[in-house]
Amino acid sequence: MELYQMRYFLKVAEELNFRRAARLLYISQPALSQQISELEKELGVRLLYRDNQKVSLLPEGKIFYEQAKKIVEEADKLALYMQSIRKRREKPQATFHKNEYLGGVFAYIY
Repeated sequence: MELYQMRYFLKVAEELNFRRAARLLYISQPALSQQISELEKELGVRLLYRDNQKVSLLPEGKIFYEQAKKIVEEADKLALYMQSIRKRREKPQATFHKNEYLGGVFAYIY
């Protein structure tokens, strides 16, 4: 399971529409459908109910949505935090603190 697949799933779950989600993600609708199908296959459960007119979250999809949202948010926080470290290192006056905490991510900087 890849982080981008979680992002794709989250967008479909929020929009409840593959075409609109694909447009917002700047990918084709068939590619998005394929990634969601691959995710479901890897997990061994269906996450979404879909037919020609409707997309809805199945109970497993609701659980996955809540957990994937947390993971993606933490990954985004970590990326921003690491960027801030890089920016601070580029400045000669930067000061680093041991055991800094940011949104569930511990960083040990020496």
